[in-house]
Parts: sequence; C-alpha cells; structure tokens
Amino acid sequence: MYKKPDYTGRKFLVVDDSDLNLQILSHLLKTTGAGILTATNGELALKVLSEEQPDLIFLDLHMPVMNGAETAAEIRKTNREIPILALTADTSAEAQLALMDAGMNGMLSKPFDKTQIYSVLQQYLPLY
Repeated sequence: MYKKPDYTGRKFLVVDDSDLNLQILSHLLKTTGAGILTATNGELALKVLSEEQPDLIFLDLHMPVMNGAETAAEIRKTNREIPILALTADTSAEAQLALMDAGMNGMLSKPFDKTQIYSVLQQYLPLY
C-alpha cells in the first residue's frame, strides 16, 4: 500500500477523450498537490505542451484526431526526457508494442485505482 505522495509544485498532463476518465484521474492526481493540465486528444495535448512544461504525461492510446502512439512519437521528437505513461484498457501485445515503439515509458491499465496511480508516480518521479 502506497501512501499519498506530495507532488506540490509539479504538473501532470492528462490526455483522454473520455470526460469521465479525465475527471477521475485528475481528481486522484490533485490529491498529491500537483497542478493538472488536460487535453481530449493528441493534437490538443501538443498545443498544451507548446505552452506548459509538465513533469509527467498520462496519455490514452485510443483517441480521435491523434491517437496516443502518434502523440507520443511527436513529443519524443523534441523531448526524450519527460515520462509518458499510456492509459489503456487494451493490454494486448500489439498495444504494448505500439506504446514502446512510440517512446512511451510504461502503461497504466484501465480501470485503475489510487494505489496504482501513486505507485506509478513514485516509479517515474521518485520523491527524495
């Protein structure tokens, strides 16, 4: 069981075409003290990234306009450092290969809970 980490002063970008998923993940992340940025597709996420510098990105794989793999590949053209975590209910081998090929760091399977969120945050943004 992970205790709630303190990410005050950090920013997370959550990209998902489902309003419900955006609300749930944003709420869980806000409990850590972090600022939350959101986008409903990859194209909008790239716009947010042109204006903001989040510390970590949660990126849905299956979205209209620009999917998660395409978005991650675009991000990686200019930023190799930021952790990008796929959000998906699709845990197939094809989906996992697509996210790795696109430059994502890992995957969070839907549905998720706060323990999984806290665990993945501490894995990719350790607290010192």
